[in-house]
Amino acid sequence: MNVLIVDDEPVIRVGLRRLIDWESHGFRLAGEAADGAEALDEIRRKDVDLLVTDIRMPRMDGLELIRRARGEREDMGIVVLSCLDDYVYVREAMKLGAADYILKPTMEPEQLLAVLKSLSARLLQERREKERVRNLDEALRQTRPYRLQAMVMRVLERGEHVPELAAEWFSQDRRLYSMLLWLPPGTKAPDGLSDAPGVAAAVRLEEGRYWLLVPCRRGMSAKEWLAEAAETGSRLLSTVLAGTEAVLFAAEPMESLADFPRVIDLHRAQFAARFYAGSRERLHLARPEPVREAPVAWPTEIRRLLFRAVGGRNEQAVMHNAMEMIEALRAARPEPDRLLAYMAETMALALEYARENGYGGLAELEREHAGPERMAACSLFEDAAREFRGFFRRLLSARTGSGGPASRHPFVIKAYNYIREHYAENIGTADIAEHVKLSRSYLSDLYSRETGETLAETITRVRIEEACRLLDESNLKVYEVAGAVGFADGKSFARAFKRLVGCSPKEYMRSNK
Repeated sequence: MNVLIVDDEPVIRVGLRRLIDWESHGFRLAGEAADGAEALDEIRRKDVDLLVTDIRMPRMDGLELIRRARGEREDMGIVVLSCLDDYVYVREAMKLGAADYILKPTMEPEQLLAVLKSLSARLLQERREKERVRNLDEALRQTRPYRLQAMVMRVLERGEHVPELAAEWFSQDRRLYSMLLWLPPGTKAPDGLSDAPGVAAAVRLEEGRYWLLVPCRRGMSAKEWLAEAAETGSRLLSTVLAGTEAVLFAAEPMESLADFPRVIDLHRAQFAARFYAGSRERLHLARPEPVREAPVAWPTEIRRLLFRAVGGRNEQAVMHNAMEMIEALRAARPEPDRLLAYMAETMALALEYARENGYGGLAELEREHAGPERMAACSLFEDAAREFRGFFRRLLSARTGSGGPASRHPFVIKAYNYIREHYAENIGTADIAEHVKLSRSYLSDLYSRETGETLAETITRVRIEEACRLLDESNLKVYEVAGAVGFADGKSFARAFKRLVGCSPKEYMRSNK
């Protein structure tokens, strides 16, 4: 791994060059530069893997260097050297793609080496993975399933007539019927899907949606086709789809390639029918009513009232309007994907209203609940409604907190991340100060000044936030939850919970269930 060091202070460059035996640690010092402009020339002339750069430099500073270096080599690893008062710049550098930072006043050669070794290992792993993916992609392009996928998509997306497919699948005595396979987002399609007995092709339509094409003989009666589709679907669910949450929707045989778009629309209608009916059956053969094409009456006024209630911290109004939205959406019955996207958007906007109005503890809630992926994983309306209600309950439980954390000071971030990782343990301010490498009094003052919350208050708030999540999503008893989030006894847990959430853990469980 070739390393380039960039710093306008000669003593820093000379020190790093002389104090570290680069070769013995698997690195090669590719060069040095006194500012970003010199560094950029070096990057263009040499094969630089790792860039170690100061932030404040003449001519071209470290931030501009990172921006331009990314354009020269996307997979370059970047480490930033900063002073104690550079945390605003460090934040920007991390946004631009820096992997880590080191404080210059306390920097030791061993510390820099440890960061570079970790970053080097990660880069090598990423490069190996990219090469593996490239090789697999090239091999895939040569396979029959890939060619079939490409031809089917030509029919679906461009309305082309592909003679090769027509001759193979719609001969004098052959026809096709299809099954739509739904998998939760993030679930990898099982190996062997295209080669499953009876399946002629498995076409990926979008994330989590696959179109399975199954040959059948011409002239089958409806009763015969239903029996065969039931047998094929059951076999797939018990073999290649075993262990997944797969759902299959079967449609009657097609007569030609021209039927492809019509059958895809039929599968959409089947999915929507199951979504609103709440059926948890995994194989569906019924022909449903067509998907409603009329414009959807989205509950915009209810959503406006919901956001106003969030901004006003009105708990009763928030939950009332959240329930009103759910019922309005149930009545409107929009296409499921659009409904789930609308709900995810509503949750994301509610977070912004909460943040603007001083809510705290939102980082974890945003990470766990407000992403569109979590809503997209709901295959039934009731699951989506439960997720929606749970999000607003957790938002209200966080309304008295003060952040996670609002400050971007590097020491504050390190302290908060330590709390997030160790909240279930018996930790205190001394443990956090030792981890951050600052005195206990200095860190306590800095943290309170930056966040408006003491370290002890953050520890308690994080524990209570996690307790709410466990009470929402698990079957643990209250005393088990108390122990799981780091409280020594149930009484102290109950007191802290009521102070932050506004009710006892048992009351919270009853209202949530």
